[in-house]
Amino acid sequence: MIRFTEDWLESTGRTRSGKLAKPRKKKPADGIPDITASKTVKAPGLKQLLSLEQELAPSPHARQLIKLERNEKYAKKKGPEHKAQVIFFDLMWRKHRDIYRLLHATPNGGVRDEVTGFEMKAEGQKSGFPDVTLNAARGVYHGLHMELKVGKNTMSESQKEWQALLLSEGYAAVEVRGWEEMVSVTLRYWALSTGETL
Repeated sequence: MIRFTEDWLESTGRTRSGKLAKPRKKKPADGIPDITASKTVKAPGLKQLLSLEQELAPSPHARQLIKLERNEKYAKKKGPEHKAQVIFFDLMWRKHRDIYRLLHATPNGGVRDEVTGFEMKAEGQKSGFPDVTLNAARGVYHGLHMELKVGKNTMSESQKEWQALLLSEGYAAVEVRGWEEMVSVTLRYWALSTGETL
């Protein structure tokens, strides 16, 4: 018999027996009914309103960018590659949502305690795997993998090995210098026609 925690059941909207619970209607805090949640209300322009709301919503990366800008000590601790990658993801979220939804960052870098490092390896994290992946086939490639470097940083041997392995398996795998080049390579890759290469 499989048992689930109360937290998991609650987070998935299930009862203790595992069945889906009936959603409870929440009273809006501001007293204004949420017309998007109602099945009976047909608001004119609702689709456009929801689209505009999503477009104008703050980037999920904006908070981190603000923190990096306001706290030099924190920014120095995180390093320039972290900031460049956050800028990249923020820009892609704001300007290229179609691409953003297929992007993924792999948290291989950074300083971690021994236990966390052990757990990450146990989960399948591998040293040297590229920082960012675009899971979209374009040109002759199955997908795009980018290793971000800033300043005088260079690729490690394990990063070079991953790059060679991914290239041999039909992926585009490149080293990019800064967030600007990362954006440029991503957009060039996205625009590739069948049969083209980077």
